[in-house]
Amino acid sequence: MEQHLPRYDVPLEQSGSYKQILEREDVPKDHGRDLKRPKAVRWGTLGVVLLLVIGAVVATVVVLLGKNSSASSSTVQGVVASSPVVVASSSAISTTTTAPITTTTRATTTTTRRVPTPSTSPAVLPATGKFWFGIAVDNSTDVSVQQWTAGGTGVRPLLAHIYFYLQPYNFTTPVQLADYMISFFGGMSDNSVLMFTVQAVNGISEAEAPDSQIQALADAWRELNIRGYKILVRVGHEMNGGWYPWGRIPTLFQEFWIRFTTIVRATAPITSMVWSPTISDSYPYDQRKIPAAGSPDMAFLDTNQNGELDGGDDPYSGYWPGDEWVDWVGGSIYYYGPSFPYNDNFVPDGHWLERTLTGRVTLTGEQRGPSFYDVYCVQKKKPFIYAETAVYHWPNGTGVDEVAQKQAFWRLALNRTTIAQFPMVRALAWFEVAKIEEAWANQFLDFTIGNNPDVLQAFLGDVKAPGNTAANIDTSIFVWG
Repeated sequence: MEQHLPRYDVPLEQSGSYKQILEREDVPKDHGRDLKRPKAVRWGTLGVVLLLVIGAVVATVVVLLGKNSSASSSTVQGVVASSPVVVASSSAISTTTTAPITTTTRATTTTTRRVPTPSTSPAVLPATGKFWFGIAVDNSTDVSVQQWTAGGTGVRPLLAHIYFYLQPYNFTTPVQLADYMISFFGGMSDNSVLMFTVQAVNGISEAEAPDSQIQALADAWRELNIRGYKILVRVGHEMNGGWYPWGRIPTLFQEFWIRFTTIVRATAPITSMVWSPTISDSYPYDQRKIPAAGSPDMAFLDTNQNGELDGGDDPYSGYWPGDEWVDWVGGSIYYYGPSFPYNDNFVPDGHWLERTLTGRVTLTGEQRGPSFYDVYCVQKKKPFIYAETAVYHWPNGTGVDEVAQKQAFWRLALNRTTIAQFPMVRALAWFEVAKIEEAWANQFLDFTIGNNPDVLQAFLGDVKAPGNTAANIDTSIFVWG
């Protein structure tokens, strides 16, 4: 949702601590698809080519020597036969997934540590039949984790989601930046799934979001991978709205996404990329940053070709960078009420979530746009996360009380029927935030579960074994920290 940028991640001065790590050529790009690979990968590829050439030369020698001595031929062929093994080893090293691996920091220290190798694709995924229920916070996880676990509840979120700037940082090593990152995940277990929404607040062009800044984050995530943390990276979120610097510029967004993903995948092996627009039936949400008529961006977004950005256009396809560049899909999904203005407290009906995920008008069920779930989860086979989701309680509004409102929402998302209907939905990050919302006339809105003890107890009663019959939630699917 449109929100204040995080309070904790204060911009630091331009220190130049991280130099340009990826060298790039000034060549035309097709929405970022012609990106140069990191230098180490290019040298690894060159080494493979040289080995193949050497092998070919040796093979030629074998043929020539074979005319004079079969014994010599056997000896040389033994060397040739071993060359594919060497080539395979070089390729494995270039993918940064073998172990052990040598890491050189920006200082003078060199250490050798074992890097975990992903066993599944994507690298970060719950076990079969399991579901991650976590929290999204705008500051730190400390308070929420303390609230959820007080008294030994046994319900510690395994997944936690914070917001982080793409900018220069005053750290000289990836270890230091990783330490800074982990400081915002207070109370989380050592095997947690850490999710970062990366906000390119200065823009997403190469000049505004240089490779060196992306590489700095990727190096820190690699360090966190080494420590045992799984990482989800959600970059350029809610790109189909007009409220962020990266919004409604699909051509540049695709290039930025591919550039970012290329660097992360070459660096941090237990890290997955989450592509996450806003999902609702009110597209295009507002009229900010509408691309100029006839522009390449407008051509991407005006899918019904009527010259306007309206509810008949596809909200998502213009921003899709290609199946091979996305590990997870997700969305910002909030319940506000049946109609604007949302100044009372409502309970979502049983069809609301299904209709939201499948592109229908939530009030009538009329098909309004493409089914996000069918296109991106079923057809493209991508796991889905509610990247930030909740229902807010309006303290001054009328209607249902806070417990009834929030309990109805999580029961709708987690009950057996919904889980069976949408099996590609594998995780949820509850927006555990209470804040002044500018878009709602500066009203205080509370999305949290933990702030109200009655809400928290209702939640624990629904998600802890043996559960609550009325909730119809299979408590065995949850993995807690």
